[in-house]
Amino acid sequence: LVREGYPEALWFNDSDNQIAAAAQYSEADDITEMESAWRMPYHERSDSAAVLLERASATGQPASYARLGLVNSEHRGIWVASPISLGENRVGSILAFINLDDTAEEIWSGIRQTLFISLFLLIFTAAASFFGARLLTRPIEKIATAARFVESGEQPDEELVGSVMNRADEIGALARVFQDMTIQVFNREEVLETLVSERTAELVSANDELRLAQQAINQDLEMATVVQAALVREGTADLGSYTICARMEPAQQVGGDFVDFFEDGNSVICVVGDVSGKGVASALFMAASQAAIRFAANESSDIAEICESANNRLCHQNPMGLFVTVFIARVNLESGEVVYTLAGHEPPYLLSGGKRTTIDRTNGIAMGVMDGIPYGTNSIQMKPGEYLFSYTDGLTDMINLNGDIYGRDRLEQALDNADTSNPDNLLNYVWDDIATFSYGTASADDRTCLILYRNLQSESKTT
Repeated sequence: LVREGYPEALWFNDSDNQIAAAAQYSEADDITEMESAWRMPYHERSDSAAVLLERASATGQPASYARLGLVNSEHRGIWVASPISLGENRVGSILAFINLDDTAEEIWSGIRQTLFISLFLLIFTAAASFFGARLLTRPIEKIATAARFVESGEQPDEELVGSVMNRADEIGALARVFQDMTIQVFNREEVLETLVSERTAELVSANDELRLAQQAINQDLEMATVVQAALVREGTADLGSYTICARMEPAQQVGGDFVDFFEDGNSVICVVGDVSGKGVASALFMAASQAAIRFAANESSDIAEICESANNRLCHQNPMGLFVTVFIARVNLESGEVVYTLAGHEPPYLLSGGKRTTIDRTNGIAMGVMDGIPYGTNSIQMKPGEYLFSYTDGLTDMINLNGDIYGRDRLEQALDNADTSNPDNLLNYVWDDIATFSYGTASADDRTCLILYRNLQSESKTT
């Protein structure tokens, strides 16, 4: 057995565990070396052998120890110790050593083979996965490239998706759907471009028509401005014992305010009106109101009757439902008596010797609201050097950049501080004060003012 290498060594010991005979496998052919190998003590092979032999002798039972040691070959092998007994007497023991180098080498060989096979499988799997992924993703990349062309508004090359469309799998179906969608997108884009071109041409044509219409409207408004300026009495008029100064500035090209004065025998009739709203409709109603008052003044010299007649006429010719507030007064150029009516209008101020008073109101609503309304009158006696300042609310409604309203208080302060040497100076001072207050803002309403001044020279005539 030992000559064949299994076990590699045997030791027969006496009862004192002294070696009686030994046999150990050796590849040496020299007899001397073989004898030395036979006689090699077991404890030189392993420290555990003596301990194992003593344990078997002490217990009377076989004992074994095994160590494979794949990494460290020291103490590698199987040791088996067994007592030899005759009856109940132990006469010796036997110790055998089985070498496991071949077994370890076989295991290492198997490990190397396993690692090689695993590495080969890993490389093969990685390569197969890479090429398989490329096989799957390459068609999708082509579809994605074609989609980017469509996104940029360019028609993709037919060969780009054509090769993918021939596939019989889901990717081929996706490519075919994408190709159909691409055709529909570009067809719709052509339709949209055609529609946009048509609509653009229509818009250009409509804009041209609107521009021409706007030009026509502007021309009409310019003509209306000229006509309204001719209807409104502005500037300064010397009537002998009286001087009248009037001004009207519309907020737009045409306005709804009007100022008028005309002589009637030894009297002069002064009118200040403010139509509701602004623009063309108000301007037309303004012209109608001025005409109605002048027509009524030709029919009667009584201020109340003039107001009632003009109101009835306006109520019957008022499809827009507009109205006009009016201050109308008849001024006797000889006596200085002023008979007036306030048809819903703000009462004028009377300026006399540095003092300012507000004339009394009269009963009567704005004209154009309801027909058959009676109007009352009041009268004042103007003395030489006195001013009657009549205005529309466009003056007091002016707003500055802070949102503050000019208001009656500021107007009264301006009248108190103004130069009253002549009507022009008074009017210019008030106008400049309003312009300074509202600098940087546009007028929200028409501004109209009429100043009636009884000259100082008329005092001697009256006396």
